[in-house]
Amino acid sequence: MFATVPLLSPRALLSLRGPAAQSLLHGLFTSPVSSLTAPVHGALLHANGRILSPAFVHPYPDRASDSPDVLLDIHEAMAEEVTAHIKRYKLRSKVKVEREQAWKVAVDVEDQEAKREGAFVDMRAPGLGSRRLVRAEDESAASSLEAYTLRRSLLGVAETPEELVPGQALPLEASLELQHGVDFRKGCYVGQELTARTHHTGVVRKRVVPVLLYELDGAMPDIPTAEQIAHSSASFSSLSASHALPASGAEVRSVPLSPSSASSAPPRRGKAAGRLLSVQPGGVGLALLRLEQVRRVGKSAEDNGLSMSVDVEGKSVGVRPWLPHWWPAEVREGEKE
Repeated sequence: MFATVPLLSPRALLSLRGPAAQSLLHGLFTSPVSSLTAPVHGALLHANGRILSPAFVHPYPDRASDSPDVLLDIHEAMAEEVTAHIKRYKLRSKVKVEREQAWKVAVDVEDQEAKREGAFVDMRAPGLGSRRLVRAEDESAASSLEAYTLRRSLLGVAETPEELVPGQALPLEASLELQHGVDFRKGCYVGQELTARTHHTGVVRKRVVPVLLYELDGAMPDIPTAEQIAHSSASFSSLSASHALPASGAEVRSVPLSPSSASSAPPRRGKAAGRLLSVQPGGVGLALLRLEQVRRVGKSAEDNGLSMSVDVEGKSVGVRPWLPHWWPAEVREGEKE
């Protein structure tokens, strides 16, 4: 049985139509879109190399084989800003940019093989399911977004403006290159310089990672396995659904464990580890954290372990981060940091 989730509400489609549609977008996007024959994932960047918006680019459905028309799949909150960004670089290019009304986006977190007509496997992370374009009048699916948001959070995939703040987030800290969202072999595009320089130096000290929040007077939760994530209707957090949650951007701090107090709650203040990006009811979320510190969480005091916490209404709540299982071994085990 398919568990299709319509993303009409938080997603927007922009159509770029005209002879120069693909060539214009190619110079603004982190992945190649010239001669586009299948959907690709990437991002539009500001000139300083920071993310404006992650996006999928689709060949326009039912177009002629030689048509350059495309659809840009972005978060709805970014529609106006992305449209203005593209028009800023359009100049005299023969391209018409407007909101698309005939199509919408649907995802199926259970379809890992893209079995539906027109579907493609979401290339950002194994286990994220498939995506497809459906007619705007298609009302065959009416599920909520909860399953999709939970799945991508457990896999460490950020996509909303709250998670990847426009003008602040960096492509490699968002792991876009691990999600097939950055091509280091393509030609110039807006924002390329900083992205390429960071890649070639190999220095990425922080990345977006999944986290579980938990009560510090209880045990630290185990890291979910790939199999558990694939059946992510289960509860992974020790927080109740009614528990107060920290705000997006809340600071995460860490403190080393000591042999005499390894199980005690950490002090109110510690060393800055990063910040929370989003948290779902029950405590599953995403955070931008220092990798060196993430690798120490779950280790013993003798192995230089530490614990992380975040303040929620004046009380410390535990933060259990982990490195996604699908990341390459060289990233999980350590980069030049």
